[in-house]
Amino acid sequence: MPYFLDYEAEGPVIGHVQIPRENSEEAALYAQGALRGLRCLTATVRRSETMRSTPDDCQVIAQYTRSEGWKTENSKITCE
Repeated sequence: MPYFLDYEAEGPVIGHVQIPRENSEEAALYAQGALRGLRCLTATVRRSETMRSTPDDCQVIAQYTRSEGWKTENSKITCE
């Protein structure tokens, strides 16, 4: 199942991209690097069959907020 990065940055800039990685850890690290320097407000790394998912068909791997930084799947994150 592919990984996706959904993000919102100042500007406003909104993006939805597929992450070219094989596992959750690599996908989260890729997302952190990809967003560096973008003045990101929020971001979600998720595993899903499609770019557009519902809470029933995706697994959130990591989430970012400017105020709290990154939280990983071990933090009991759910799809929104």
